[in-house]
Amino acid sequence: MMEKSDATCAIVVTYQPDFGILQQLLTALQPQLETVVIVDNTESELVKIWFEETWQQASFASFFFLHSDTNEGVAAAHNRGICWAKARHFEYVVLFDQDSLPAQDMIFSLLAAHRDLETRGVPVCLVGPKYVDNRINQAASFIKFKNCWMRRINCSKEIEYHHVEYLITSGSLIKVSVFDTVGLFEASLFIDYVDVEWGLRANSCGLKSFGVCNAVLMHAMGDKMVKHPLRNASLPLHSPLRNYYMFRNAILLYRKSFIPWCWKMTDGWRLILRFIFYAVYSAPRWHRIQMMGRGVWHGLRGETGRYH
Repeated sequence: MMEKSDATCAIVVTYQPDFGILQQLLTALQPQLETVVIVDNTESELVKIWFEETWQQASFASFFFLHSDTNEGVAAAHNRGICWAKARHFEYVVLFDQDSLPAQDMIFSLLAAHRDLETRGVPVCLVGPKYVDNRINQAASFIKFKNCWMRRINCSKEIEYHHVEYLITSGSLIKVSVFDTVGLFEASLFIDYVDVEWGLRANSCGLKSFGVCNAVLMHAMGDKMVKHPLRNASLPLHSPLRNYYMFRNAILLYRKSFIPWCWKMTDGWRLILRFIFYAVYSAPRWHRIQMMGRGVWHGLRGETGRYH
């Protein structure tokens, strides 16, 4: 049995969570580290009441709760947790969405990978797990951009770490001191592309992200999975509101100077394909078209923050 890390703080962002799934996450984290903090964006005290009744009475003195009266977005919530951990002198933070479930050794594997890379002299900004969507029981590929093209990298036994431009936020382990160099997450994005923006910003500072093959996270992307009409693949489907954030924030990123042109062109082409897919194959089609178009317009106008 590996010792729990007392230098690492897990930050779990919640918003109207499924309490059964959230409890599974917290239970999975407890054997791996000493401190977990929930940052709750729910605009009521339901999660706070559940936390006090369920966890404060249990033998988990290392669990803490931070509540916001308004939904500040996932980026601002993670920033709040990071500042909380920094003020208490934690060396690492590991970030989670409310519907993720880490393997029993995930954090141990990430810590080992981070320390190994640092020992080799590699400038690391974050390490993250491969994630598996249990709805299709399939591990997602790591994404690498090369020669203005997106490559999907799958794990093999011979290779333990893959250098990538960015990783999804959930499951990412980051040394707290890195935020002094890169800065916190871009709170104005609210949700979507938050991980992309921060990862590419870290790259511009000379730091590298790595996917760790022997660290596993169960994570559901999107509200449901739908079959692609033209190829043998399943795609995550989000709500029309999330389509708005996706398209708006993509446009906002294209306006940033530190984002490589290669990435802008590649992602821009993928954004066009997404628009076609959502408009043609994903009900409610007209509402999605409206929200995607509004997202593009607001991105061009430079509008940020929560959609009203």
